[in-house]
Amino acid sequence: LPSRSAVFANASFGRQIEPRSSVGTTLAADEPVSFDLAQARVGADLALGALTVRPALSWEQTDYADVALTGGGSADMSFRDARRIGGDLALGYQLSGLVSTFTEVSYTASKSLNALAGAERDADDWSVIAGVRGEVTPLVSAEVAVGYRNRNYDLARYRDFAGFTYRADVEWYATPLVTFRLQASQSFLNSGNSQVAGILQNRIGLTGYYDPLRNLRLSATATYERNAFRDTDTRTS
Repeated sequence: LPSRSAVFANASFGRQIEPRSSVGTTLAADEPVSFDLAQARVGADLALGALTVRPALSWEQTDYADVALTGGGSADMSFRDARRIGGDLALGYQLSGLVSTFTEVSYTASKSLNALAGAERDADDWSVIAGVRGEVTPLVSAEVAVGYRNRNYDLARYRDFAGFTYRADVEWYATPLVTFRLQASQSFLNSGNSQVAGILQNRIGLTGYYDPLRNLRLSATATYERNAFRDTDTRTS
């Protein structure tokens, strides 16, 4: 391909574990909830002078395992199984050698695979976001974007969402051996509560890295999350 252009494809499969009670699963659970996550993504990076274009398609499927209960037996979590198919288009423009602007448009269709009768979580989700990325100073690099997001559920029993969305990723190279990274984002989580379709999460995290040796890195992370169980007007943090 021409210089600075490329095509890419990746796929992954693995067993994931959720932190206990992070998404409203049963209080009688004797173990964390686990699920199989399969993902695939294909796209291209195209450079047209100062303009860059990245179209991509993605596929994802989650399959939840039964969770053991403290009193014996197990609880079926398959009502959370879902398949998501989507695509996105990102446009970037290089303002200088250090700073660029970008705009991203994305769409995802979610389909419940084993939902309870009358509780299918099928939804359409699209967003538009714009921002800047690059070096703020020789010691600080950042990517900050804001935009609009809309999620519509097929069933009227679930509350749709339309409003502000954002993401940020800032790195500060405080010393030659110490780096700090601040990340903030908004996303929807697959709810473990059968009465709630999706959990709106706002998350901010701060990580510190210390590199005493060339091949050794020590890190510590602090994270704050605020989750809105919108269908039951419940919030956790």
